[in-house]
Amino acid sequence: NKVSLIVNAIDDTFANGDQLVSIGIRSIYRSLGQFEVMVRDNEASHLGVVSDGLVSGARVFFDMDGDGLLDEGEPHTLTDKRGTYQLLLPTGLYDRNGDGVVNSRDGQLVAKGGIDTATGLLLRNSLTAPPTATVINPLTTVVNALLSSDPNLNENQATAKVSEAFGLAPDIELLSFDIIHEASQNNDLASNVLRAAAAVQDTIVQIDNLIGSE
Repeated sequence: NKVSLIVNAIDDTFANGDQLVSIGIRSIYRSLGQFEVMVRDNEASHLGVVSDGLVSGARVFFDMDGDGLLDEGEPHTLTDKRGTYQLLLPTGLYDRNGDGVVNSRDGQLVAKGGIDTATGLLLRNSLTAPPTATVINPLTTVVNALLSSDPNLNENQATAKVSEAFGLAPDIELLSFDIIHEASQNNDLASNVLRAAAAVQDTIVQIDNLIGSE
């Protein structure tokens, strides 16, 4: 016999991204099976991946006031098993300075929590990036910190400074370089970027530990 199922969902304006739905089928006697359906979000304008290792279940949000906290009205979502996220940030709502693009002048992307799928450990510290980034990782966190500290810098200039500081090739686009994916593709540049990201993350964790012990 053929069975048809209809799944209805309510669209939450501030919780964007694909959602994996598990559906179980039972008779009155036993389980007949289970399957998963990916509900695609067609309204996302910003797609990216959170990586310190791939981070699953991280809360990613557009931090409009730069306080590092998820406030009411700030768009947010969760990363999936591959660390990917989707956010809807239309310029009409979030381009506050009217330059036609949602960038570091308008806010920052913040990733909090989640599980590093490589280690199984909780991501204890926040990772950040400018909104123009398609990756959020320890190196984009440094880029974002430079942008926050010097309003005269743009994304390209801040990225160049970070690449130079870590001895990375100047043609690497740190705000879009997916470290884990590039490493899996045997990109020779990925190992240097991975080492730099690991060094930054170790430093962040040590600082957090020192602060937490006071």
